[in-house]
Amino acid sequence: MKLSILRKAILRWIGNPADILQAASDVTRTRTTRLSAIYLHNAALARLTHACGSSAEELNFDQKSRRTERQPQGDASC
Repeated sequence: MKLSILRKAILRWIGNPADILQAASDVTRTRTTRLSAIYLHNAALARLTHACGSSAEELNFDQKSRRTERQPQGDASC
């Protein structure tokens, strides 16, 4: 169930408080996992750019180029 639906339900005394706590916990866990993945991704890019002796911009790792220009897989030349 969506968190907003559960909140509305509890306000009407229909929902189970445990469901609301579980949903809130799930949202927090998902956000934490996402932030961890972003951090690990950025750390890996930093290690790669350091190993190649280039900047992320020179290797086309900035946000805009990833969305608009699709590189063939395996094309990570330094």
